[in-house]
Amino acid sequence: MILFIRLSFSGSRTNPERRRFLEYRKIFLDNYLNMIHLQNIVQVQQSTHCTEKTMTYSLLRMHDKTHEKLSRRERLNIHQRDEILETALRLFSERSYLNVSMQDIAGEAEFGMGTLYKFFNSKEDLYKALIVQMAQNWHHKVLEAVEQEQDPVKAIEKCISIHRELFFQNQPFVRLFYNSAHIHVGPVSELTLHDYRDEYLKKLAAIFERGIEVKIFRGGDPYHMALALYGLILTFLFQMNEDPEGFRKGEELSSVSDLFLHGVIRTGE
Repeated sequence: MILFIRLSFSGSRTNPERRRFLEYRKIFLDNYLNMIHLQNIVQVQQSTHCTEKTMTYSLLRMHDKTHEKLSRRERLNIHQRDEILETALRLFSERSYLNVSMQDIAGEAEFGMGTLYKFFNSKEDLYKALIVQMAQNWHHKVLEAVEQEQDPVKAIEKCISIHRELFFQNQPFVRLFYNSAHIHVGPVSELTLHDYRDEYLKKLAAIFERGIEVKIFRGGDPYHMALALYGLILTFLFQMNEDPEGFRKGEELSSVSDLFLHGVIRTGE
């Protein structure tokens, strides 16, 4: 039931009281609209649950089962934050970071400004959180795919193919990430991103080391092999970002597997 309250101001109400009243009314309306917004989202999710995995921004809404134990308010906060990040990603990708304001994001996400500032102190803070969350989930997706393969060659092939899959599922993020060098917002949690890279390289090195032990890969430094593959994948992703339509056939990263693996597989000498 919608309760509509019409309030008027008497001539005796002082300006400070009026401003305070307007502030309280705005907070009430923001919270009410957020509640209605959440109810609408739940209805949409219930009708589209089977297609949720195909959403364009597949990396933004990855939450583990611990979220099921959170309170309703905590789940609402997570959902609102994800909505804001998803909207910001789309706008940053379409218009560029510099041409998007916090007001633009609030308007597109249909939230009040107070809701945005509840999660992020500034547009710069929002941007950094977006980069870190997407990079973290990309990292986890790659490691999960690689760890499912026990065969070293298949693990390397899976590592290459999962990058292509994630690229086409999350093109706005890739575009934003590669353009971030031109955005002067300070360090984007450099330590965190470096931790992801280091863990990724260690996993790759362990795969190459296992392949060397079973005589599949030729002798060499496993870590250097990991660096070589990492650099090759990043270069292809960069070029795919420049010309995504020219790389949609899927052959480009298959050639990465062919070029790379023929350099490390033993030839039976």
